[in-house]
Amino acid sequence: MIGGSVAHYPFPQDGNQTLHRVISRLPQKHAQAMSWQPSTDWLLEVSPGLARALAGMFEAAGVYQPDPDGMPDRVLVPDDIRASVEGVLDVIRSPGTWFQIEGVEFSNQQARLAFEALI
Repeated sequence: MIGGSVAHYPFPQDGNQTLHRVISRLPQKHAQAMSWQPSTDWLLEVSPGLARALAGMFEAAGVYQPDPDGMPDRVLVPDDIRASVEGVLDVIRSPGTWFQIEGVEFSNQQARLAFEALI
C-alpha cells in the first residue's frame, strides 16, 4: 500500500495482454506512483435490470453494483460465487460479459490519469 486511492478496472480475459500493454506504455514516474492490489473479483456486464436482480439475489454473498448510477449494467461478483451466478445466467438464457478486475492504488492523480488514458 502506498497511501493513495485504490481504483478497480475491468480487463478482458485475454491472457493479460491488455494489462501488459498498458503497463509497458506508462512513463516510469507514473509506474512508480502505483501499486497493484490483487483481486479475485469479476465484473459482469448484463442488462441494468438483470444487474439489479443479481445484486439483490446474491447480496449476502458479496455481489453488488459498484456504480449503479454511472454503470447500471455492471455487477461485481466475488470469484467464489461466480459459478452460481453463471448458473442463473444459463437458466434464464442471458449471457453476460465477464471481465477480470485489477485493483490499482495510485499515490497521485497524475499517475491515475496517465493509466486511465492508456486503457
